Amino acid sequence: MTSAALFNVWKSCGFKSSPYFQDVLQESSDTKSLRLFVGREEEQRQLLTTIGSSDSSRQAVAGFPGVGKTTLVQYIKAEAKKANYCVSDEFISITPEHSSDALLGQLIAGIYDSICACEPELKDREEMKNACHFVEFTRQRNISGGMQIMGIGGEISVSTEIHDPIVGLTLPARHIIKNLLKCVLDENKFEGVILHLNNIENLSESDTLKAADLLRSVRDTGLMVDGLHLIVVGPTSAVQDVINRHRQIESVFTPIMILEQLTLSDVHKLLENRYEALKIDSGQPFHRLIKNSIVEELYTIFCGDLRGILKSLDHGIKTLLLRNRNDTISLPFTLADFRPIIRELSQQESEKLERNLGDLNWERIVNWADKDLDSTQTQESLSRIWAISVGNVSIKIRELITAGAVEALPKRVERKIQYLLTGSARLATYKK
Repeated sequence: MTSAALFNVWKSCGFKSSPYFQDVLQESSDTKSLRLFVGREEEQRQLLTTIGSSDSSRQAVAGFPGVGKTTLVQYIKAEAKKANYCVSDEFISITPEHSSDALLGQLIAGIYDSICACEPELKDREEMKNACHFVEFTRQRNISGGMQIMGIGGEISVSTEIHDPIVGLTLPARHIIKNLLKCVLDENKFEGVILHLNNIENLSESDTLKAADLLRSVRDTGLMVDGLHLIVVGPTSAVQDVINRHRQIESVFTPIMILEQLTLSDVHKLLENRYEALKIDSGQPFHRLIKNSIVEELYTIFCGDLRGILKSLDHGIKTLLLRNRNDTISLPFTLADFRPIIRELSQQESEKLERNLGDLNWERIVNWADKDLDSTQTQESLSRIWAISVGNVSIKIRELITAGAVEALPKRVERKIQYLLTGSARLATYKK
């Protein structure tokens, strides 16, 4: 089969590509542009005002998976760039294998990359040249763990033979960071640099504790520097564990911003924007593919998990278009057309969850859903539903959270921790 014979369902409907993509919006993308961003006006104002009103700031954005945390911060960076802050599309990761030195190295590289992305001419400044040597060194060499950049007199040791002239050079991290930021601020055209830490979603419970210790270890050296603005992103429980574990870190971060799900009207607007932006013929109205009732049904199932909604729409519309390829297709598809797709997705998700959870934990999810799919539960109430001790509930709930079937609601001093079934578990137990 030649490429000319490949059928593109989206082009057959007048779109350049799928309007239901789940990728993070990017400033530089033609089909996934940040111009498609909708909603979050209050959150935008809060994040941007904090940056604009501070010489240096540290903020955290949390929420359930799929709620749009990373895309919000991408949008914030793009808006800040317009106001003369240096940013990069890339983000910094925290991994449990990191040492404080390695994280400081990433911070330095992130600042350097952000400056280069916004003002390449600054590469010729002495501060940038010095930092460039360090960034290239840390990226290209297999570092054995002997690199010391936090102290004044640390030296580099590597596991491969190095003939680089910076071997043996003292690398005080705060000095490098301050010089980079001074280089930016001295230009009088830039207000600072914004860095984005974004992989906390991938950390286990024990890993978040290590990440908290890691942030504390670099607080004064790498975070508390004029001109540097940091935004940490991740699921609510992980961000709370990382930011609130140590008073030294909690005290220098603004209160954690916990994102609620997008409103249903914002989801409709998001889809309308995508249809309009991705239509092939800009002079013609787009073909409406689905009735709003489909979006409303998926919104209920996924509790506003935008990623889950879009993934289901992408799969479902492709499937319906392919199955009816040789017939006259009546658009837009109705909920009656789409409901068999939801049942198929439910069956697939239930098989996957049962396989991942095991029979007993899967049965616990089903019992919870049968009791009340939309309910929030405490460990005490789950003890009654599952007929096991509260101690055992604590163990099982951690297993279910790790498997992506349950989410812990934001911790509150005045109440016991509450839990909610995720969109994945709700889809798996779909009954209609």
